[in-house]
Amino acid sequence: MAKLENKADIYGKVQEMGRLFYLSSIELFGVVFDIKPAMAEANTGIYDASTPDRLKRLGELCSDLGLKMAFSRRKYIINSPRGIFQEISLDDPREGNLIIGIAKDQKAALSAVAHYHWKMLHSRYGRSFGKLMGYPDCCLDFGDYLNNNDGNPDNFGFRNPAVESLKRSKKIAWQLNVFVLSLIPHFPCSLDCGPSKKYVDAILDALRGVTTGFVLEAEDKLKNCAALYWSCADRILLKGDFKNKDFLNAEISYEQPEIQMVSDTFYQENDDSYLKKLQEIKEKIREGDRLLMTPEYFEISNNGKILLKEKKNHPYVPVLIKSSPIKESRKRNGSK
Repeated sequence: MAKLENKADIYGKVQEMGRLFYLSSIELFGVVFDIKPAMAEANTGIYDASTPDRLKRLGELCSDLGLKMAFSRRKYIINSPRGIFQEISLDDPREGNLIIGIAKDQKAALSAVAHYHWKMLHSRYGRSFGKLMGYPDCCLDFGDYLNNNDGNPDNFGFRNPAVESLKRSKKIAWQLNVFVLSLIPHFPCSLDCGPSKKYVDAILDALRGVTTGFVLEAEDKLKNCAALYWSCADRILLKGDFKNKDFLNAEISYEQPEIQMVSDTFYQENDDSYLKKLQEIKEKIREGDRLLMTPEYFEISNNGKILLKEKKNHPYVPVLIKSSPIKESRKRNGSK
């Protein structure tokens, strides 16, 4: 493990690594401080003439931090959210991404790259990939469910695992409000999963005092923001007076929405009609001050005037979600 007194310098290098290949600095920090054993990512940016130099710099930073790095010798086209993953050669003129794996051990880094490839092309490798990444067993079982091998049409699987977690949850712990911000590298089996909450607590504790501003902002968002959520690439964060009857019926009076809709750049292929509809909703959210969500439709209004009423094709897409209220624990035996 890296020395604790050098944590600020470590975090600076981790941030540089993240910028080089769009790697999660939070997940990298977890590997450095042994909170998780390895990481792997395929959405690393388009392979181009600058990639070899960036790989060299990434290797230098890994060496400084006691890490090992591996990368694929082929490119991958990331065409989701439909779940398409296509492998092509490095000299193919089509744009593609490398898979990059990082761990303390070179064998584990190489295995991370190989397993990422295998699990995207063959779902049966998902569990072994998760084991390598250090995911909790209960969440590995959930990953098996997400494979949807029985073809259940109501199972979104890996297309929208956050919704599938929601279906299995009685409440949303603030640490696991993945609709607002995800600090975990895996899909939690429920939004109150004990091992997953423990992982988030460990990450935030490791970052406290190094990047205090990030920790405070993350906790504020996770505890206080509601999310109008389609997918990890498309969500709008809202603060205000939130009310809900259940996970499917909710409303919020809000101000100053934070819009995070990046499907057009996050994925290489998209549905143009979907992107056009998101643009319209984004504009109306900015104009509005209240959002009503039901299983059949959602409605955006301003001062009582309806600006947009949109029919939903599925009760959970989109959803309006906020973490469950935090109950303060009380000490027993009359203690204050």
